[in-house]
Amino acid sequence: MSSRSRDRTSTAVSLGAGEPAPRGRYLLVVGDNRLITTPLPDHGALILGRDADCDVALPHEKISRRHARLVVDDGVTIEDLGSTNGIRVGGARLERGVPAPMPLGESVRLGPFTAIVLASPAGTVVSNDGLPRAALVVRDPTLDGAGELLERVARNSVHVLIQGETGTGKEVLARTLHQLSGRPGELVAINCAALTGDLLESELFGHERGAFTGATRTKPGLLEIAGRGTALLDEIGDLPLELQGKLLRALESRQVYRVGGVQPIDLHLRVLAATHKRLPEAVADGRFRQDLFFRLNGITLELPPLRERRGQIVPLVTRFLDEAARAAGVPAPQLTPATVAALNGHDWPGNVRELRLVIERALLLSGGAPIEVSHL
Repeated sequence: MSSRSRDRTSTAVSLGAGEPAPRGRYLLVVGDNRLITTPLPDHGALILGRDADCDVALPHEKISRRHARLVVDDGVTIEDLGSTNGIRVGGARLERGVPAPMPLGESVRLGPFTAIVLASPAGTVVSNDGLPRAALVVRDPTLDGAGELLERVARNSVHVLIQGETGTGKEVLARTLHQLSGRPGELVAINCAALTGDLLESELFGHERGAFTGATRTKPGLLEIAGRGTALLDEIGDLPLELQGKLLRALESRQVYRVGGVQPIDLHLRVLAATHKRLPEAVADGRFRQDLFFRLNGITLELPPLRERRGQIVPLVTRFLDEAARAAGVPAPQLTPATVAALNGHDWPGNVRELRLVIERALLLSGGAPIEVSHL
């Protein structure tokens, strides 16, 4: 955790955790709601299979107990050990017992899993703990302890401010924090930039029947609906000043009044607030209340843009491609080396959201053939 200013405690976080991997190569396996990364030795062999004692355990009914052998030397080869469902490269099934080359960046299929050998960028940290799909997959080595930090933050009741550019995964982070929290209630979210002042007030705090024209029934607000769960206030930087004061009072008193109501309703929720804006600057400009900023800023988690964590690009591409192919009911195509280079070289102003859309479009345009740069 590093102190960025006297107004803010900020920790730059990319979801995922792990131990430093040596420079070299690693195996990425994606599928069945799992993501597994395994650093590869300079020389040696790894067994992939359903058995728990395999070097890379893939617990799934379509994976044989000892499904494949990966041999690492100057290059990498993969061999089918007599599996029931086989190994497919480019749609063709490998002959059993005959090693086949597995070049960097080219994927193979083992049942529901896609496996790919990647080069470890200098300083990249990879995770080998099989994170759930809700998590991102690789983090920068300057973020030592980020995974442990997220777990500690999630299990605390402190309010959290999530900052990051559009598309960096702020809602993903919020959902991950809620999942890790163990809170009994639901995660409910509202976009503060999507509604006008009066409507936003009603959505946040609720209203009583007859409170205004058209209020034909009592309606609980977001903070009330969250119960003992989590409320995500997305784009909190766009919350009108007049509502900022009312939100502050609700958080400090742990009570809320519906619009037109006179009876307080107790709150037991935890608040996560997200924004792409720099709230300290908004405070300085008078556009955001300093006292509300302090109340929300129990801890700030800052998601760096994708261009600053390029080690995540190829693993994310592999995961998005696997998900899109499974949804379309087609095999996941390979990526050409030129395509991998182009993906790594792009600045991704739309961040993870842009990357996902590009991959989904590329799958459609490729028609099952290897994805070329022209498909991006």
